[in-house]
Amino acid sequence: MKFSIIIPLYNVERFIDRCLISCKNQTYKNYEIIIIDDKSTDNSKYIADLWKRDNENIKIISHKNNLGTFHARESGVKISIGEYIIFLDPDDTLSPETLEKINTITTKKPDIILFGTDQHQKLKIYQRKPKVPKVHGYLNESKIKKILYYPGFNYGTSGKCYRKECVHNAFTNLHIEKTERLVYGEDSLLFSEVLSIAKSIDYCSENLYTYFKSPDSITETTDKEKIIYNIQQLSFISNILLQKKEKTYIHSRVAKKLISDRFILKNKIEPLLKNRIINHINQLKLTGNIRSAIKFIIHLGIGKI
Repeated sequence: MKFSIIIPLYNVERFIDRCLISCKNQTYKNYEIIIIDDKSTDNSKYIADLWKRDNENIKIISHKNNLGTFHARESGVKISIGEYIIFLDPDDTLSPETLEKINTITTKKPDIILFGTDQHQKLKIYQRKPKVPKVHGYLNESKIKKILYYPGFNYGTSGKCYRKECVHNAFTNLHIEKTERLVYGEDSLLFSEVLSIAKSIDYCSENLYTYFKSPDSITETTDKEKIIYNIQQLSFISNILLQKKEKTYIHSRVAKKLISDRFILKNKIEPLLKNRIINHINQLKLTGNIRSAIKFIIHLGIGKI
């Protein structure tokens, strides 16, 4: 088996059909789909079961408890038989030629393959269009830093294909207890660890992954309790990264991004204008990004600070 597409499933009954249609439509056929139901309370699991009935290449795992996205993906990796792993969020899609194009790159046996992401929603003026760092071959510090500092590159789930052995070792190294339910920033944690142990990399500039920003998603929530929980998650993950002793230039960079995201979340629930301005300034210091400054000025002007 060449590829395993791993999809964590939790209360996404409105989107899972769209996601699985994109998987079924792949022009390259040597792959499996692994769905991990993380104790959904809606019809997600029922819909997945219907798909499995008609598609022999679909496997379904059911968690007895809601363990979070990190552990759902880890469960998928453990039973996968593909040489390469692609993580796909259940509200996102892959273009039909994704596996076919990536397969042509796997002949070089890279540990990581980066590919383009198309963001379905219109970008705001201060947001960057997702881009792919053009790096290939042996991964040295110079190439890794090019990836980490590349404008428009995200550390999250989209646009990444990992050799199974590499991502399996990353999960083993991180050794996150099942009692830690990680659902926010966990993909950046995994990427940081994979990048620190990978030996080689390649890329495809074409946009093959489509990211849909759902108002119901955990990243877009306006619920105060959920935002506080997400802030705590970012603090926990940042601490893990900052405690790493090897290749600290990788983990500290990813941690800095997550700490920056934490300031953004804090402003969603901070009632005092003074404190919101301080959070924006701290976030700006971390990113050193002109687009963050533009966002700050725009939000200040329209009263969203």
